[in-house]
Amino acid sequence: MNPRSKNRKYVWAALALAAVVGVGALVRAAVPHTFATGDTLAAADLNGNFTALDQRLAALEAKAEPFAGTYPAVRGLGPGGAWFCGTAPTTINVSNAVAATLYTMSNAFGDVVFTSGGAIGIDASMNGPASACAGGTICAAPLTYFLKSPVDQSLTIHAYVDNTGAAYVNGTLLSNGVNGTVTASFNVTANTPFSVSFMTCSNDGPSMAFTVNDAFITKYNLQVDYDATFHRNGK
Repeated sequence: MNPRSKNRKYVWAALALAAVVGVGALVRAAVPHTFATGDTLAAADLNGNFTALDQRLAALEAKAEPFAGTYPAVRGLGPGGAWFCGTAPTTINVSNAVAATLYTMSNAFGDVVFTSGGAIGIDASMNGPASACAGGTICAAPLTYFLKSPVDQSLTIHAYVDNTGAAYVNGTLLSNGVNGTVTASFNVTANTPFSVSFMTCSNDGPSMAFTVNDAFITKYNLQVDYDATFHRNGK
């Protein structure tokens, strides 16, 4: 290989790296060997620079989760959207699977709401008249937490779900609200992803309050499954 072809190979390799990491990153990263105009490019020097940049890339990839310290949940926009007439169903769809044809309505997709360690208090009232639903029975979209536990343990979570709401684990009804409150008690397995959802419902019109009373994520040292929450890495 003539020197000109060899140098061109190195130039293309450097350009390819710049395209991957960004020119700014290359400019700011200190490398072992700095070349001046007219310098001969030595393979050992170039390889040393590439190794240094590769180490910096590895360090960036190993950085802490950018949302660490936050506790988001998903206010689903599945069947019915933000509100629907009727009572809390026995199951809700919290799967990220989307149909190849026709349509999919899943509560895994919707608005991201940030909580205080899992605790939250919001007004979930429907923007509509009391006559919007026959009998005044209406439910707001569920709020779903996608989580993991570092250990096997039992969880108990208290929530206010207006008149007749409900709690769900992995999309299956766990308990219905009684006099406005619901208690979700269930077991989780270490390092196994799970979801817990709360739905507030009213039997006397569109006004609905909703509160998860416990900062249960921090209380039980749970981990937010950020990939499932934000649908990253195919989740």
